[in-house]
Amino acid sequence: MPETILSVEGLQVTLTGQRLLHDVSFRLHEGDCLAVAGATGSGKTLLLKALAGLVGHGGTVTYGNGHTKKPRISFVTRQHRFN
Repeated sequence: MPETILSVEGLQVTLTGQRLLHDVSFRLHEGDCLAVAGATGSGKTLLLKALAGLVGHGGTVTYGNGHTKKPRISFVTRQHRFN
């Protein structure tokens, strides 16, 4: 069985009193790929920022190292310039 590299259980994000993401749950295993698709404003970027630890969230996000505090995910904006 492949190792679990990311486990998300009941993820929710509330900003300015409005719940924008609720009850997001999934697992990624070694070798899996994840595509996040949706309409403009549907929460794709917010989900990725929550996974990267850039916005506060409820629920549990556990990374492959078994920790919930130090993400193994980086968020790189579309405008980022690589030199």
